[in-house]
Amino acid sequence: MEGASSDKFTSSRSHETKLEANTGPQDVLLAVVGSTGCGKSTFINTLLEHPVAAVYHGLTSGTAHVQQFSLHDSEYPTRRIVLIDTPGFDNTSIDDEAILKLITQWVSHSYQPSTKIFGIIYLHDITNKRMPRPGLYDTMFKQLLGTDDWARKVVLATTMWDEVPAHVGEIREQDLMKEYWKPMLKFGSRFSRYDGTRASARDLIIPFVAMADSRATYAQKRKRASRAFTFPPLSQKIGLFQRLLAMF
Repeated sequence: MEGASSDKFTSSRSHETKLEANTGPQDVLLAVVGSTGCGKSTFINTLLEHPVAAVYHGLTSGTAHVQQFSLHDSEYPTRRIVLIDTPGFDNTSIDDEAILKLITQWVSHSYQPSTKIFGIIYLHDITNKRMPRPGLYDTMFKQLLGTDDWARKVVLATTMWDEVPAHVGEIREQDLMKEYWKPMLKFGSRFSRYDGTRASARDLIIPFVAMADSRATYAQKRKRASRAFTFPPLSQKIGLFQRLLAMF
């Protein structure tokens, strides 16, 4: 299964923090976020099948600035998936508000100022005994996504399942779903386990691409429909009005 899924991807990395010149509306921007050490860079490396994102095993964030990596999937050949690797939340070198600013500045620099992130992949280390405060990142996520239905554009995924006894991980998973992440799940966020495979990583991002493709198709249909509908000229309107008056 993983091999079949892997064959659907081609990948590349753009240099520095600015995308190459051919950025456009077909790009699907996905921010990979989470606390320091939750596996963001490893997740990206698994998708790209290359060690392009630096993995750091210390207590401070290994990513000090925003980086981006791009993918293409054969099911959506016109779409480019842009993964945004971000500094870890709750780290000692940069606070969460500064991370938000870094991401928004990167998007404005690489795209139009009005461009928003399309989706957020929030990774949580299941070995971590500390649980996130309910609603901790709601405001940040809403600012990044810029829509009222922002919760539908967030996937909450647990990582590091191979480093914790299954029964312990399942108890923590239930705590996350029933308490800490309950508000976001209620309003449409997805929940998933990331098992470290490329197939599992693809399962996290492809629903976003499908959603972007579906919304774009709907917008195009509405645009064509509005063009097809034309109002009659004023002379015809007057003639119709006069005929209606004559009936009374």
